[in-house]
Amino acid sequence: MAITCEIKLDKKVFYAGQNLSGTVYLSLTKKKTVRSVKIHIGGASRIRDHIDHKAGHYLVQCLLDSEMYVAGSSDGKIQMTPGVHRFKFHCKLSPNLPSTMSGHPVPSTDYEIRVVVDIPFWRDIKFIKPFTVIKPRDLSLDQKLRVPLAVENIKRFALNCLLFRNTSRPLFIDVLIPVRGYCPGETINLELDVRNSSHKNITKFSVMLKKRITIDSLYGKNLGHSTHTVASISKEKTRGCKCNQDQKIKVNLKVPLRTLPTDISTSTLIKNSYFIEIIGHVGFWHCNPTLRIPIEIGTTPPRDCKQTTSSHVVEFLSTPPPCVTLKGIP
Repeated sequence: MAITCEIKLDKKVFYAGQNLSGTVYLSLTKKKTVRSVKIHIGGASRIRDHIDHKAGHYLVQCLLDSEMYVAGSSDGKIQMTPGVHRFKFHCKLSPNLPSTMSGHPVPSTDYEIRVVVDIPFWRDIKFIKPFTVIKPRDLSLDQKLRVPLAVENIKRFALNCLLFRNTSRPLFIDVLIPVRGYCPGETINLELDVRNSSHKNITKFSVMLKKRITIDSLYGKNLGHSTHTVASISKEKTRGCKCNQDQKIKVNLKVPLRTLPTDISTSTLIKNSYFIEIIGHVGFWHCNPTLRIPIEIGTTPPRDCKQTTSSHVVEFLSTPPPCVTLKGIP
């Protein structure tokens, strides 16, 4: 190929509000007449249209759209000599950009740098490099995230599967977490205080950190329609509690390094939040007692919190994506 391109970024990951900067190295093996060389920096959130799901229609929210000419212009011609041409670029990212999220293929939030070489009377040559944006969240700014939280669940079981009005003595499950805000790489230390005065054995407890993705369709036919997708991203199992016994159980639940910060306000299409789910497993014919505790994931831990902090947030998804050629010429 007569033209090749390498796009190098000054950083692996950029926070919303920072300056995006890098260098484009455009290599030519022979002299070439071009109309222009431009760099387009863009980003968008995409969701599937719920009503036109079978048709494969998508709703797109444009998040970032910046374009700059680094050589030539939209009209006219210039001669580019053989060798390597270096073009520096920079763009101020809005502080309101949501974090990069891949949904294979939707829902997704993607950002990319596109280098377009406009050649007269020929199709454009395009080179694309994705980049990662993280919406920063300082957990110290919200006072309620820095205090312990206790949740109680009281469960009564039917004494007979046909007579649901006759119930057993209660099962009490109290859950305590030291704070409600965590960063990727940290450990959530939970304490379960179980007082089982019922006639049922709790065989085990499952403790899960779950991510909830809310998709709000604000455009088109399905205005105001919302869907929720829940996925478990971390899970621990612990011992149960037999009937007429008490147990105090400690659980250490790890927050994965690649966990995105909580964000329910930046994007009008995609919102992500987190909660801890505790399930006590009883057996057939009975509903398992379940507790859900909302928590928040951030990039900066509370300053007065004694939790083990982590500096891995900037490193997640840090493998630089390859430069991709969309179209070329022989």
